Amino acid sequence: MNEYEDVISPVAGKVIPLSEVNDPMFAREMLGAGFAVIPEGDVIVSPMTGILRLVFPSRHVFGMETESGIKLLVHIGMDTVKAGGEGFVQLAETGSFLEKGQPVIRLDREKLADYDLTVACTFPGSSLLEFRQMNQEGRLMQVRLKQE
Repeated sequence: MNEYEDVISPVAGKVIPLSEVNDPMFAREMLGAGFAVIPEGDVIVSPMTGILRLVFPSRHVFGMETESGIKLLVHIGMDTVKAGGEGFVQLAETGSFLEKGQPVIRLDREKLADYDLTVACTFPGSSLLEFRQMNQEGRLMQVRLKQE
């Protein structure tokens, strides 16, 4: 049991380490280990299969939980909370079960033109997780809860 679960990029684009994100909270992994993406696409999808537990009122952050209890947080852009929800369209209902790759948020780049739209995908409580990278581009990794 306790098998690894696949994690995909929440958006098309260039995957980068969190240490390269222009925000110390992410760069220092204060919100958990993970990765970031410089987005090329406008649709943010579910990186894992699980339940959409929360979407911030500003729609720039959503949180999920897998059946095995892994929690993940997707933060869209740096300082985009200041947009007050403008430029973000929610595509999935909070509390719904999402398949990996299912759309969650759509961006309006015109309304968000003044923001760094780097997308961070973090795993709060990641000290409880084991990570396994699957390819050199960082586009697929696997994660599981640590064995007790």
